[in-house]
Amino acid sequence: MKKIIFGLFLVTLMVAPIAFASERASDSANRNRVSSANLACASTAVQARESALISAWSKFSTSVTTVLTNRKSALLTAWSLTDTNARRKAIKDAWTTSRKDHKNATIAYKADQKSAWSAFNTASVACGGEASKERTSNSSSSVKIEI
Repeated sequence: MKKIIFGLFLVTLMVAPIAFASERASDSANRNRVSSANLACASTAVQARESALISAWSKFSTSVTTVLTNRKSALLTAWSLTDTNARRKAIKDAWTTSRKDHKNATIAYKADQKSAWSAFNTASVACGGEASKERTSNSSSSVKIEI
């Protein structure tokens, strides 16, 4: 009788880990599935974020082009002056204005970029699942811009 009980005990010890392993595998597979609604929601959030970032970059590019064009015009006007003091002042003013305008364009770009990510973060929380994982792993898109 002791041999039978001991045998059943050994069989139970060998079968139990297999049963629990298959249960854990099915739980893991269920956790890795994402509903199509969550995927559509995440896709919409990413689409909106990327469109906003592209728009912000386009706006920044246009602003910087305007700054450079205005600086070029101001410098050409300054170099046409015959009075040395007036020319120096005009050149200095052209560069000062250019730096100020470029700084303002950069500040506006960063604000637009932050706004795009903020809207995405809000949307991704509402979506849950995969979108919130991307939100935490890729949001440090810092671009250093110098001209």
